[in-house]
Amino acid sequence: MRLLRLSLRNFKGIRQFTLQLGGADATVYGDNGVGKSTLMDAWMWLLFGKDSHNRADFEIKTLDSTGKPIHNLEHEVEAELELTGGRRLTLRKVYKEVWTKRRGAARAEFTGHTTEHYIDGVPVRKAEFEACIGQIADEQLFRLLTDPLHFNMNLHWQDRRRILLEACGDVTDAEVIASDPALTELPGILEGRSIDQHRKVVLARRTELNRELDRIPVRIDEVRRNLPELPANDRATVEARLAELRSRRQELSEELVRVESGGQTAELQRQLAEVQAELRTATLRAQEAAEAAVAVDKRQLRELEDKLDSVLRRLSRLDADQRQAEADAAALEQRIVSLRQEWHQVNARQYDGPPPAEVADACAACGQALPADQVETARARAQADYEARLARFNETKAAELERIQQEGKALRAQLDETRTGIERRTAEIQQARAEAATLQQQVEELRQRIAHVQPALDTPEMRRLRERERDLTTQITLLRQSVADRLAELRGDIRSLDDQIRAVEGSLARFDQHEQGLARIAELEAEERRLAAEFEELERQLHLLDEFVRAKVRLLTDRINSRFRIARFKLFEEQVNGGIAETCECMVNGVPYNSLNHGARIQAGLDIIQTLGDHYGFRPPIFVDNAESVTDIPQTTAQQIRLVVSAGDRTLRVVTHETAIKEAV
Repeated sequence: MRLLRLSLRNFKGIRQFTLQLGGADATVYGDNGVGKSTLMDAWMWLLFGKDSHNRADFEIKTLDSTGKPIHNLEHEVEAELELTGGRRLTLRKVYKEVWTKRRGAARAEFTGHTTEHYIDGVPVRKAEFEACIGQIADEQLFRLLTDPLHFNMNLHWQDRRRILLEACGDVTDAEVIASDPALTELPGILEGRSIDQHRKVVLARRTELNRELDRIPVRIDEVRRNLPELPANDRATVEARLAELRSRRQELSEELVRVESGGQTAELQRQLAEVQAELRTATLRAQEAAEAAVAVDKRQLRELEDKLDSVLRRLSRLDADQRQAEADAAALEQRIVSLRQEWHQVNARQYDGPPPAEVADACAACGQALPADQVETARARAQADYEARLARFNETKAAELERIQQEGKALRAQLDETRTGIERRTAEIQQARAEAATLQQQVEELRQRIAHVQPALDTPEMRRLRERERDLTTQITLLRQSVADRLAELRGDIRSLDDQIRAVEGSLARFDQHEQGLARIAELEAEERRLAAEFEELERQLHLLDEFVRAKVRLLTDRINSRFRIARFKLFEEQVNGGIAETCECMVNGVPYNSLNHGARIQAGLDIIQTLGDHYGFRPPIFVDNAESVTDIPQTTAQQIRLVVSAGDRTLRVVTHETAIKEAV
């Protein structure tokens, strides 16, 4: 892309100026504030609606001496471009005020702004204008290739690194491994993971191993401190003592059983058990006899209770039917009274229709007397009409009275039938109540008779068995008191032996606990050796990964820096812990970009633009602001427009390779 012409009218501080380049490189001279940067702002505003600092809200209007905008001016920028293949394109943008005169107002009011867009002199919509520019290049690429400071000053280092890798090509892992024989075994270690993924796995596992290795000595020390103190004698001696104590206890236990189960006492206990069994058998027989004595009464009681329940249910149904019948009778009586009143009302009705129509003897129109026969005929017809109306009234009245009379007879018959049912049901209810009272009395008598029947538990035989039970119990008690002292002595000796056995068993348990503790210590020490070996292997793998990164640093740095004449890039930096971190810092002759003077920054920026322009195949005009700070500006394939501060030039002075000069108005 070549800029052939850039025209400004009423744009910021420039009233009228045309930068006529013809596609050649040019240098624009001017003192501070004359408008050099305004050319860059106009160029960027025309394309993207922003100034050279990427601001969309900057002041476009021309200001007066007080700093206020001058109204009713059109602010215009037009550029003529030469694109690839020699095609020419003219872009124009006009920014102007909108003044609206409201109805009834004497003067128009300022209501806003509008922007007009033109392509090759043809007005177009904003979207079409932006689409035309977008077909040439997007805004970010344009800024990257037209401003020497944009790459290093405005982009994040990660974006700079991404662009360099896209333009110069990244280095594959296979290339890095092939560059150093020491990295040959790395693919087998990675197991399909990337370098970064495997590093994360190794670091995570190493952190886990560190924690495990830190905990193991603590756990070993804890086990050692908890080892029980061993008895003074060895295990064999303690086991022999335990066997001796257990044997002695067995002897005392057998003697205790013999004393507790002495012969005479056992015989008396056997006899006592027989007597108690006879008592239980006699009691059971007495209960069975009592139950048999009342079995007939109980069966009869169940039958009477069933019959009483049936009578009570029938009585409940009769009471409910009686209440419903009485309610029905009352409703029928009320209906009969209503019908009687309705009959008297209908019977009292009199004909209240119109009487026979009057017939005049003369014509109502002319007053002439009518013929007598016509008058008689009319009067006869009027009388017939009256009699017909009267007859219809009487017929309707008679029919209504007949209907009421018939309905009354039917209701009376229904009422008589209902009253007959009430009388019959009253008799049934009285009979059911009497029957229920009789059954209730019989049930109560049977219940009392059954309740008074008790089993015969005080017979001579049962009294004899109870007396025999008491005698045997007394004899057993006396015998047991005689051996109580010996039993107490035996139990005391057994308790003492139990205490000694528990103490000796505790001593043996300390031997077991001590052996288990030593085995646990050996297990932890073996685990510690295994983890330490794994930790060493991980450290070796991390060293290989670091060597890989360093080899990649060398290859990638050499590849990218070989594409530039002036600029060099630091793509990695070594951390305090020896690791390698990604970065992207531009340098010139070893000096970091942030420490470069403005001239060196411009030289580096032009070098970068040249390489990136080759990569993207797009070379828009480059605006070099403050170009006076550079004594030797590198040549670029793209067109250069250098802006130079010149104290002697109070107006803009343009020098191309033809030394053409234009001044700002």
